[in-house]
Amino acid sequence: MQWPFSFFLIALAAVDTAAQATGQEVEILGIYVLHFTHFNLPESDRLVLWPSEDPETTPAVAVLSGKNATGNFHSTAISGNGVVLELFKTPVSDQSSSTSCRGFTVDRLLFTPKELVDEAQHLQVAVKVPLTNLSNTTDTNDNDHINNESLCGADESVEAACAPSATNSAEGAIMLAKSQPVARLSIIKDNGMVIAYCTGWLLGCEGHLITNQHCIGNNQDALNTKVEFLAQSTSCKGGETCDSQGGCPGPIGVTSPTLVAVSEELDYAVVRLGINDSIADYSGLYEKTSGYLQFRASGAVPKESIYIPQHPLGYGKRIAWLYNGQPGRVESLTVTECREDDVGYYIDTQEGASGSPILGTSDHNVIAMHHCGGCLNGGIPAQSIIEDLTTKGVLPKCSVAT
Repeated sequence: MQWPFSFFLIALAAVDTAAQATGQEVEILGIYVLHFTHFNLPESDRLVLWPSEDPETTPAVAVLSGKNATGNFHSTAISGNGVVLELFKTPVSDQSSSTSCRGFTVDRLLFTPKELVDEAQHLQVAVKVPLTNLSNTTDTNDNDHINNESLCGADESVEAACAPSATNSAEGAIMLAKSQPVARLSIIKDNGMVIAYCTGWLLGCEGHLITNQHCIGNNQDALNTKVEFLAQSTSCKGGETCDSQGGCPGPIGVTSPTLVAVSEELDYAVVRLGINDSIADYSGLYEKTSGYLQFRASGAVPKESIYIPQHPLGYGKRIAWLYNGQPGRVESLTVTECREDDVGYYIDTQEGASGSPILGTSDHNVIAMHHCGGCLNGGIPAQSIIEDLTTKGVLPKCSVAT
């Protein structure tokens, strides 16, 4: 049995400061981010973060425990009028003892009014990956090429739900089904005032997800990542508005995954998800996402047709497979825009598509992972990632098609 303890935080001082800085009246509604300087809970205890509007009926934004959080980090961004922290403690035996200091410390509550968030989204401020910028713009002189994900001509991508009607119905239905393991990532970057959007996808059958290293570069980025599955329209042209950052929220959300492997050279990061505060059983997740994706061991084939499920600009899921009205294909195996020997293609991507899988239409396996633009756009070859994960001894089970 667990006993709850509740705390309520609201950014009154921050609102006053923001009002003075902008010269305008600012409402309390906005984005809240908590900064933890210390976090050390028993594995069985949980700290749940909720928007303050109605914690009884509103889904939790984050669930932190000794299993998935430790040390110094920023929380997932919370949208609302305030934040409720609810600590659920499991009674322990009197005989139990520990030499460590249990508990947590929140030293800062960062707040941005909704008006300023809307303005930043309207301006589409970008820092390495597309952002909701909650503070000053960050210098992006280093590795600018990683941010140049490109539309090659007019945007020919469609909302994921429209793929069956926009192409051969059977082929489009398979594309839609294979896009279900693809997720939108929102990442609180290290200064706590920036939300970066990327794309990731389920790799193999043990709860792993892969994206770009320039999205999740270290343990703190992983801890500050929210993963949304099925963040997409439920029907084609059904009236839902997905073309905004965070549009069409996903019904399946996972926070604070654990970093497993990272490579700056190959620009990939692999994390493992915690489902309902446990990493033991992923069957429920796979049922909802129609399974997981797998690499093709042999990689890309020149001129083969491909498609890319993605979350460009942090929008709801879209699928791209055309270039100038014709099926997109692998144009090169030696693109050098971002690194040597990337897979090259003209299919449309935009910032936020970083980490998207590139699938071959012949077998619907992943032949590369998108990470770079320039027309040709570039993806890291599947076989390079497989080799590196194998060398590190962390290649997820079921991650390579047989």
